[in-house]
Amino acid sequence: MGSGHRIPAERIAAYIKEASPKTQIKLVDIRDFTLYDKSSEEKGKKKYLAWASKESESYTKYFQWHLEKEPHNIKSSFDLYRISKYLIKEKPSAIITVFWGAAHAMYTIKSIFPDSFKTPVSLLYTDYGIRKFAFMVPTVDKIFLGSKNLYLETFKKYPQLKTYQRNFDYSGIPVHVERIKELKKMSKAKVKKQLGLDPSAKLIALARGGEAFISFTGIIKKISRDFERKKINFQIIALAGRSKRDRPELEALQKKYPGRIKIVGFIKNETYMAYIRAADVFVTKPGGVGLTEAGLLQAPL
Repeated sequence: MGSGHRIPAERIAAYIKEASPKTQIKLVDIRDFTLYDKSSEEKGKKKYLAWASKESESYTKYFQWHLEKEPHNIKSSFDLYRISKYLIKEKPSAIITVFWGAAHAMYTIKSIFPDSFKTPVSLLYTDYGIRKFAFMVPTVDKIFLGSKNLYLETFKKYPQLKTYQRNFDYSGIPVHVERIKELKKMSKAKVKKQLGLDPSAKLIALARGGEAFISFTGIIKKISRDFERKKINFQIIALAGRSKRDRPELEALQKKYPGRIKIVGFIKNETYMAYIRAADVFVTKPGGVGLTEAGLLQAPL
């Protein structure tokens, strides 16, 4: 999936390898088993975003409804037949997922083939909000949460999940701690220089993630306008990731404010963290990995 899923997966693999060097580990991207084409996926996402932004409670209601139903009734966007064939071929002794959609696909396959698919499935939930994972709890053998607060809040909000309390653990969210330690030893000015930025300028780094409801370009326009009016020396880093949907608008802004705005696409995590460290203000979506990294780097968030 995106960095928010890939990084924890890589870190878990590294921890397992360190503890048990002979263990064979395979990192698999669930998107390789997507049922529909990319254009259908984008259309579906747009429809969903339009619906969810109209009614803020809709998202929570949706998952609450599924909590009271059979979770395998949810339509899967992944090819369960191909996933089943892959699992039969690979014969894993355990499956750890870092994306609830992947965990749901495993559960559905287990429901269809209860006698032949008995591999334990765990879910590491890479976020700090309850609503996305609550209905998945009965479907996995083990669920790892990012914080103790989230663990306690889960049973407060959904007391019916206490039946599954033994399946829970709070592990934190795995990140590249070594890189964080390295960056914390360096001053903001030094990191800015290494990234080819103006050390004297105020740096605002913006990262949106895949499902942001905000206008990314709108925020950049407003900051640029306000800072220019107040005659503040500034630079904006737009951490746009893989998304191409508003790239022309971003490029137009980059031309309008030469040297002020820099668009960054999909980059290595070590570089991404350097931008967080260099930033005088870091603006991001309320996800898990980005917030964890920013917190450890003590970035103004």
